[in-house]
Amino acid sequence: MKTTKRLLRIDKNQNNHYSTSSAWIAFLFSLYGLTLLYIYYSPFWIVLSISFISTFITLVAGIQNFLKLFNLNSIILPYRAYIINFLSLGFFLLATYGFIQFLTFIPLRDKSILLLPAIGCIFIFGGAAIGIYKDSDE
Repeated sequence: MKTTKRLLRIDKNQNNHYSTSSAWIAFLFSLYGLTLLYIYYSPFWIVLSISFISTFITLVAGIQNFLKLFNLNSIILPYRAYIINFLSLGFFLLATYGFIQFLTFIPLRDKSILLLPAIGCIFIFGGAAIGIYKDSDE
């Protein structure tokens, strides 16, 4: 009987550098933002969808499995850092865009009261974007 190895091993005991609830909330806003970019025929959805898919894989399987899946461990360290930073920045921009678009649809006359909570949420999304792609070996 042939045994097959699983390509992605999900480690439930992994040490996360981010809050999973804030990361999943940012992920939902990035899904909303990606959907809006697709509906509005923006060419940015193609580039940002790469970041979206890689973030989903990283959230489900972890950063180590993501690096193994796409063989990023064999890439020279500075180039790997550029790729990781690009994916993190793309996820942050997508989540921020989706969040701001969501706030514009809230039926309030004076939306200035949402400014400070929005800034706080954007900082939380930034921390989640950095923490998702933080490798514990670096």
